[in-house]
This record gives sequence, structure tokens and C-alpha cells, in this order.
Amino acid sequence: MRRFTLLLLVFSINIALFAQEEEPFVPKRLIFPIARLFEAAEYSSFSCWEPDWPLEFPPDAFNAKDDWLAITVSTGESAYTLSRDSEGRVLEFPYMFEGILVQARRFFLSNDENDLPQLTGAELVYGDSGEKIAVIEVLEYISDKPYLLRIFDGADYFFAFIEQRANIITEAWFDEFGYFTGGYEHRLLPVSAGVLGIPFSKPQMKIEISRPIDGSDMILYSYDSRSLKTGVRGSEGEFYISYFKDSLPRYWDRKPAAEIIFDEEGIAAVTPERAGRYSFQWDERDILVRFSSNSAEDYMIDSLYEYDFDERGNWTERRELKMTSLFGYLAAGPGTIVTRVIEYPDLTDG
Repeated sequence: MRRFTLLLLVFSINIALFAQEEEPFVPKRLIFPIARLFEAAEYSSFSCWEPDWPLEFPPDAFNAKDDWLAITVSTGESAYTLSRDSEGRVLEFPYMFEGILVQARRFFLSNDENDLPQLTGAELVYGDSGEKIAVIEVLEYISDKPYLLRIFDGADYFFAFIEQRANIITEAWFDEFGYFTGGYEHRLLPVSAGVLGIPFSKPQMKIEISRPIDGSDMILYSYDSRSLKTGVRGSEGEFYISYFKDSLPRYWDRKPAAEIIFDEEGIAAVTPERAGRYSFQWDERDILVRFSSNSAEDYMIDSLYEYDFDERGNWTERRELKMTSLFGYLAAGPGTIVTRVIEYPDLTDG
């Protein structure tokens, strides 16, 4: 509380100083829901894929039999890793950042015989280029939970305060001069189907609302009774799972927001990803054997898959045999190849 009061004092002094300048001072504006980043790390410990992930990224990308330490998935030019330490703590995981799938990493203090390792920070990295988006340090804790964080975007420093209560998390961001740059509020509510206009077919156990303090668009996340994430709705569109086979998605509805692209002459063209319902077919081993869709534009995808497996029965390469139909014409399309490198624990140690 004293640190927060000090920042407010610096904020008040800076207002007085910059009010005398001819040009108005504009605070630096890096801000993203940092509490969601830490929540996503914990969620990745039992279900890494989420409904708003890119269409080409398979929902079973990080599913594997037996004990494993890391799975690295490559799809074309990008690679993402889900890794955990020997105690099961998630260290690396993919994360949706402003509509882009990026690589996130967490860092802990080394193990101690008497104390649990403490979270010391995290970072976000673009998966294709390796460019760092933000490096996060935990400076202060309250009840073993991150309270004060310092964020570096490669050029400037920012500070964020996170206050956690029963079902509400609030976060406030400041630049290095103490100027308030924004914040978020996260609420967890028990609700039923149809609440807030979310078109889920089955009753949901809870919905999480992430709302920027400035009143801009909020993001809604829904979960079922197993705490599996069933839907995401926000400025990027609506994405939800209407039916599961055990913990694997069976029917996947996507309504992405339109993207406006300007050509060389400055003419805008709306290029939305095709909305529609996609279905996954899984065999008795929980291996994806078929992926298909029908969209509102009379466009169909129907894909079958070939696999290579390792000695433990986990797939290491998936080759897509893709057929597409547009206005009644069926043709073979370019299929994707997904590869996986799985690291297992060395059982000879100890």
C-alpha cells in the first residue's frame, strides 16, 4: 500500500510539472491483462489448447501418453513448446496475445529443501521470429501471490499492481514515471447457458469476465464443470466448443471478427476467416483421424491424416490429406505437416 501511495504521489507531481509544458505529455502505453498470463500457465497444466487458437493448430498438439517433460510442436515456420519441471510446474506454454499465438515462459527460484520454488517472472516471445514482446519480473508478493511486477518491452519499463480477492482480480499499470496507463478487472461468475448472450448449448459452471478499466471491449471466457475452457468471446470474435468427446473437442464453432486490409491504392478490403462449424473425429486411441467443416459461403474442408509414432505410441509427425470444395467443386488442397519433438525424463538418473 505504501508503494502504491508513493506512485500516486509521483503521478500528482508529474501532472503539475508537465502542465507547464507547451506540448502535452503522453504516458507510454504498453498494457495487456497480465493476470490472464499467469492463469493461462496454470490452465496449461491440464489442457493447453483453447477455443480461440489458430485454425491450423491442432487441439491435441500437446497431448501425449506417459510421463514427459517437454513437447515442441512445429507448424511451418513457427514452433511452440509446452514444458514442465520434475514437480509438474509449467515452465513454457503457448499463449494468445492480442490475437496472435506467442510463446510464454515462466521462471522460478531454484528448489530448496524447505521452501517451494517461488515464481520470479515470465516473458513473452513471438514464436516465428524469437523477438521478445515483454520481460516480466515479480518484485513483491502478498500471501505468496505476485503483487508488484516490473515489465520491460525492450525499450521502456512499466509497473503493474495485482490485487487478488475471492472472485475478483484487479490490475493497475503505470509507466516508469508513475503515470497511470490502464488496467483490468477479472471476475469469475457462476452462470448458466444463455447468460450474457453466449451461445453455448450446455450449462456452464462459470464464466470469467476480463474487462479493461477504460471501458473498452471485455473478453468472456466460459468453462464447464471440469474447468475445461469451452468458449472465448471478445473483439477477435466468438469461438466455442459445443460438444466434447471426453476432454477433446468434437464440434468447434468459429465466428472470427473481420480483418480490414488496405491495398497499395488505399482501398480497404474485408478478409474474414471463414466462419462455420468444424468437427473433429477421434479414434479409440484419441488420435485425430478426420477434420471437416461447412461454412456459410458454401465452402467445405475435409481432411484425413497420416502419422508417424515413436516407441511410446505418441505421434511425432502428422500429414494432412486435404480436400476442399467451393461452390460444388471438389479439389485437393495443400495440407499441413505438423511435427513434434517429445522430451521424456531420463529414468536412469538417480
